[in-house]
Amino acid sequence: MFKTGKEVRYLVIFLVQFLPLTGLRIYYELRADPEDALTALFDVIEGLAPIIVLVTATTVLLEEGGEVLAERYTQRRYNEGRADERALWRAWNERRMEAEADGRPFDEPPPDERDGR
Repeated sequence: MFKTGKEVRYLVIFLVQFLPLTGLRIYYELRADPEDALTALFDVIEGLAPIIVLVTATTVLLEEGGEVLAERYTQRRYNEGRADERALWRAWNERRMEAEADGRPFDEPPPDERDGR
């Protein structure tokens, strides 16, 4: 039925908003005229259009906004990781060049060959 997790998220976000709002609408209509259930039903149906528009708009905003924020977070973490790795390589290369300039042997493994990397 659903092809992606994104479709499921849209549906869950939609229903989490739609069902309580619809329940409130039903409660309101039944309290307004508890004797006339048929009129209350038609009033509920009539009141669904603005609820659906509102819930659809907020669902799209929440889902797409969440994706934008997640992408920014992921990109920032990636850039921070790259900066950390570049700093490790620069420090390693400076030690290597100092050893070479002093005529000392340099057997320190490069950062990508260390334990835990």
